[in-house]
Amino acid sequence: MSRIVVNVATGHYVKGQRRLLDSLGGTGAIRWTDELPEGSPTHKDVPYAFKAYALEWARKNGYTQILWTDASIVALKSLDTIWDYSAEHGVWFANNGWNNAQWTCDAAYPLLFPLPLDDEPRAPEWKGSDTRGLELRTLEVARRVNSRVPHVVATAFAIDLNHKNGQTFLDEYLRYAKNGALGVPLTECPKFFSYDGNQTGETILIAKGI
Repeated sequence: MSRIVVNVATGHYVKGQRRLLDSLGGTGAIRWTDELPEGSPTHKDVPYAFKAYALEWARKNGYTQILWTDASIVALKSLDTIWDYSAEHGVWFANNGWNNAQWTCDAAYPLLFPLPLDDEPRAPEWKGSDTRGLELRTLEVARRVNSRVPHVVATAFAIDLNHKNGQTFLDEYLRYAKNGALGVPLTECPKFFSYDGNQTGETILIAKGI
C-alpha cells in the first residue's frame, strides 16, 4: 500500500503549504507550488478542479491511499486513523454542518445529478440522505432530496483506491472537474450562501453511496 498527501498552492497560499509540509514530518507528500497538476484547468476557469487532477496524478503514479489537504491544514497528530477509515470505507470525509442544498446552485443540478431534470412532477422515495436509485426529474424534487444530504468538507479528505468506493469517487470527481459542475459562475447562484462546486460535488458522490 502506497500512501501520499497531495496539495496545490499558489500565491499567498504557498506560505501555508510550507507550514503543512513541516507539520507532516516523515509522511510522504507531493506538492505543486505556483503551478498546477498536468492537464488541470486554471482555478479561474474551473474552480478547484486542480484537486481532482492532483488525485489523478497520484493514481497514475501508483499511489493507492491519497489524502488531499488544503494549505490551511496543519497535522497535529498521526494520520493513521484517517488511513484506516479510508481503507475500510474507501473514502474519508468530515461533516460540514450544513445540508447540501444550501450550497448547491440551481444551474449546477443538471451537471451534478446523473439523470436529466425536466418538468415532470415525480416525487421519489428515499431513505434518510440516500439518493441511490432516485429519479430526480424536477429541480424542485432535486432540491428537496438534496436538502436531506449532509454537506461535507473538502478542506481535507482521503480516498483508498484499493476499495471500489475510492475508485468510483475519483472517477466521478474527475468527471465533474471536466463537465463544468465545479465551475458554475457564482452570478448564477444568487439565492445561496455560495457555491463551492468541489464540496457540493463530493457531497453528492458520498450520498450516492459510492
